[in-house]
Amino acid sequence: MWQAFTSSSPADFNHTILQTHAHGPGWIHPSLSLLSRRFPQKAIGLSHHIASFLRLLTRSPLLLHVLLGRFLTLHGDDRDLPGDLLLEAQLRELTAPMSQVALVELRDTGNSSIVEIAITAEGLEVVSGTKDHLDLNKIDRWIGGVHLTSDAREIWEFDPDAARLVKKKLL
Repeated sequence: MWQAFTSSSPADFNHTILQTHAHGPGWIHPSLSLLSRRFPQKAIGLSHHIASFLRLLTRSPLLLHVLLGRFLTLHGDDRDLPGDLLLEAQLRELTAPMSQVALVELRDTGNSSIVEIAITAEGLEVVSGTKDHLDLNKIDRWIGGVHLTSDAREIWEFDPDAARLVKKKLL
């Protein structure tokens, strides 16, 4: 299984998912399927959870703790729910100066422990699928044994329609 994670092709990972579904213990296939959602999604370049976060911001800015609460209310039964600190860190990666093109902005509320988050125009375009985050910003993240980096010029992403990982050539 480790060979599938460290392979240069997502085809090996997809094959492993199919094989574990047919022949492996009952918990491996669902676990690998859930792991697939941590990869950037095809067409938008954001993971399943971060895309869900941004969709919650499309109507109006929210205080960070309110955003986390709404997210947990909507996804509380999710078996692959990341923690609040990880979600906050990944949201902060989408702000300037962390990103070349900010998808969200943090607004000062006058209280250092309370932060408001708003989606930018570019963030709205990414969430709607008209722009891809990976075409706008660099990535450098490990998911399992897969290192997603813009320096590679080719990364793995999750195709939700096909429910499998595919390769994406970066611009």
